[in-house]
Amino acid sequence: MIGDRPFVNCPNLILYCRKAQLSEGFASNFGGKELVYLDGSPPQAAAAPVVLPADTIVFSSPEMHKIVCAELGLAPDTVLTKTQCDSITSLQVCGNAVGRKFNAYINDGRIVRIVPVAGSGEQMATVTRGSLDSLADLPLLRNLSTLIIPYQSIFDLTPLANSKIEKLDLSVNMLDDLAPLASMRFLKDLTINHSQQNSLAPLNRSRALSRLNFSGICQSQFDELCAAENGSLTLLLVSSSDKLCNIDRIGNLINLDSLFIGDTNVTDITPALSLKYLRRFGIRNLQIPDLDVIRSFEHLTALSTDKKQEEKIAALYGGTFPFKAY
Repeated sequence: MIGDRPFVNCPNLILYCRKAQLSEGFASNFGGKELVYLDGSPPQAAAAPVVLPADTIVFSSPEMHKIVCAELGLAPDTVLTKTQCDSITSLQVCGNAVGRKFNAYINDGRIVRIVPVAGSGEQMATVTRGSLDSLADLPLLRNLSTLIIPYQSIFDLTPLANSKIEKLDLSVNMLDDLAPLASMRFLKDLTINHSQQNSLAPLNRSRALSRLNFSGICQSQFDELCAAENGSLTLLLVSSSDKLCNIDRIGNLINLDSLFIGDTNVTDITPALSLKYLRRFGIRNLQIPDLDVIRSFEHLTALSTDKKQEEKIAALYGGTFPFKAY
């Protein structure tokens, strides 16, 4: 023993003993190679040291680590490297279905179902809320451009600020402040269907955002979105929003070419006449008193309607529906 370190001068010593034989602090100060305890078990060979890759990436969120492993087709406990993380450009998980590929998902604000990839042999399945509650590890995915994470437990969007993500789906999440989205210089396509958030006002500061999907929007949120002139949005989908009753302020979205307001409680679509670039319009199941107003939309090329609307509009044009139907 040298000082308080037993066998410090024997760095290759493997000492076999029982725990009761050792004085307090002996094990923590042992200077040899290894202590092997004989208490009820035969001596085991020393485990080989684990050597991690030089570019190992450590995630702070176990759930995000698991999701990334699934995206790469790896076991959930795989040690990930910088090279592997840099290869990811798209990341998607719906609810708790980690590792399950899906072509789309169906969300009515109450139940979320995933639609499997064609040919996979899987059936449509209902999912529960996922466990992902932090986006703090996103900077580790430096080349990520598409992030689809509906029905998770996301609240803080701060890690998204200044990211390179172009397409983002945060549907059915209980979001805090949307301000970080305003600083996403590359964000073009945002989906926040049936999500909860404090205010949509930050989206008016985004100069890149051109497509917004927000089924479940309420009237006050819609009015807030349209409160100021916005020249970046070209597509707005707010279908299936039973708390939306009017689109009086839609004229502030001056460059809209696609507007979908079907399955809402809107009855007056004349405010949309101020949209000089409007080409695609969705009015399915709207209780519009007089569909003759459609004739005033001179630049429409596509119209989404229900069967009765289509028949009435066709009658206005001599029996032929003149728009691309979808």
